This record gives sequence, C-alpha cells and structure tokens, in this order.
Amino acid sequence: MTLAIAMGASAPIAGLLKTAGVLTDGNIFSIVGSSSHGKTSALRTAAGIWGGTTTEGLIDTLGDTESFFMETLAQKNSFPHFVDETTTCRWDFTSLIYSVSLNRSRGRCKSDGSRKPVKKWTPNPLVFTGELNMVSQSRGTSGTGA
Repeated sequence: MTLAIAMGASAPIAGLLKTAGVLTDGNIFSIVGSSSHGKTSALRTAAGIWGGTTTEGLIDTLGDTESFFMETLAQKNSFPHFVDETTTCRWDFTSLIYSVSLNRSRGRCKSDGSRKPVKKWTPNPLVFTGELNMVSQSRGTSGTGA
C-alpha cells in the first residue's frame, strides 16, 4: 500500500520536475496481479489521497473511446488519472503508451481534411490495474517495453 500512496502522490512532484526540465515523459504505473489480490484496493488508496475512491469520483474505467480518454487526460493537465481493470479496454494500448510518453494525443483530421488540434498535457501520472500488463495487451509491442 505504501507504493500505491507514492503513485498517487507523485502528481505534484512530476509537475515540478517537468517545470524544472528534468521530466519530459508521462508516468505510467500498472498494478498487475491475479483476481482478488488487492489491485483495486491499492488503486483506491492511491486515489484516496485526492479524495475519490469510486468510479463516480476519481477512478475511471476504459469503457470509453480512446479519443475520449485522451481528452480526459488533456483536461486533467497534471492531475493523476486512475483506471481500474485494463482488461475491459476495447482499444489497443500501443497508441496509449506512445501518447502518454509524448504527452499529446495522436494527430487527427476533420472530414474536410483539415487538422484537428492536438491535445497536449503536462506529464500526469496514470495508475492502472489489470490482470495482464499493458504491454501484453498491445497489438504492436515493438518498442513499448522501453
């Protein structure tokens, strides 16, 4: 649980390190383990630092689209993001891993061919739980383990 508290409390430190030019990449923490081994409890502990321990509070799921998820990260800026159960995700984690490490969403175009604005954010810690690690859930795992 001490590690979960450290993950949850890392957001202000990450923001300061970004401002100082020390930190350039986003932080992804993944709590992986078998069913009923305390992953969600650890996630709730990490989120509890900020006052929310339910999906109605600060803990999110991956039932939404990847675009919605990236928009949520952009709106939170350097605030931590907590996600329970990665195995419920319907989209590929490869683009998520790269987007988080770059602190920006993927470039997209409108139907008329013009560019949509790219969503950017300050590196904010992301804490995930799941029975499988995120790299094993990626379709294109080349380079994602770095």
